[in-house]
Amino acid sequence: MTDSSEPSTLTAKLGERDAPAISVIVAMEDDREYATAVLEGFLDQTVEPERFELLVVSWQGGRSFAAAIDRLRTQPRAPEVTYLRCPTRSRAAKNNLGIAHASAPILCFCGDDFVPCASYIEAHLDYHETHPESTRVAIGPGLSPESMRCEAPFIAWLEDSGELFGARFRDPELSLPTTFFYVANSSIKRSLFERAGSFDERLPFPACDDSEYGHRLASLGMVAELVPRASCIHDHRFTLEDRLISTGWAGASHAILTTGEPNALRRARQGAALHLAPLREWCHSIPREGPRVARWRWKLASAYLSGYRRQIRKARANRSVTELGSGAGPG
Repeated sequence: MTDSSEPSTLTAKLGERDAPAISVIVAMEDDREYATAVLEGFLDQTVEPERFELLVVSWQGGRSFAAAIDRLRTQPRAPEVTYLRCPTRSRAAKNNLGIAHASAPILCFCGDDFVPCASYIEAHLDYHETHPESTRVAIGPGLSPESMRCEAPFIAWLEDSGELFGARFRDPELSLPTTFFYVANSSIKRSLFERAGSFDERLPFPACDDSEYGHRLASLGMVAELVPRASCIHDHRFTLEDRLISTGWAGASHAILTTGEPNALRRARQGAALHLAPLREWCHSIPREGPRVARWRWKLASAYLSGYRRQIRKARANRSVTELGSGAGPG
């Protein structure tokens, strides 16, 4: 739902706007202390603000970003901003809600911890104007500040290894995986989104909703290409403990996506492979990357497995309750 409590100062100031060429959707988490920096990044774009619109979506039961958006709207180069409150915390649901209210033919996704560079909007627009095919997808890199990398070797390793986002954005020879898509910095044509369908709202966590969508896009012939000029600063200082939580979410999301598939044998093999994953990571990493990285890999693989197991147990318990409730009683 739209937050109707906010004044439409920008509309009053600028009057009637032309239809935007691109809609930027930012799905906010409650704990984002850098939200202001992300939003203010859209004030310094090299294109005129009339060329894009910004849709910010947060959970209606959590923190409100209305004050920050109010301040943004009063700035001279502010784009049109729509603030939406989503009834669930799911990132997939937030993005779907933003898309439902977007008006442009190009849909752009920006992470709530990704501060866009000045050429961000221009680069995404240029890519789609140069590549009008419906299956072309622009991917912008997200790079941690050098000061943060120096102070946090764990963050530097995640970024350099590709473990953070699934791509080594600092690698000059980078070739994106054929299924690569992430909602931190990407843009697609609305026509492709309509063919692929909405993000999967069964996934309650900010994990795997975009990678699952990437597989759907790939099945439709997606060609994802890196657009360096659409770079963002990944302004998020996190710890190993923080990453273990999000990795557990990824494991749970994997379980949600595979539970209920018709091929039970394949699911059993996947489960067996996951049980061995931490041991494999440990054994392979020690000689190649040293004991510190091996420890990180072990912990991350274990967190993923724990999340997977936890969600499987939850699904089984729910199924048992359902079966008991619908089963025939004595009689």
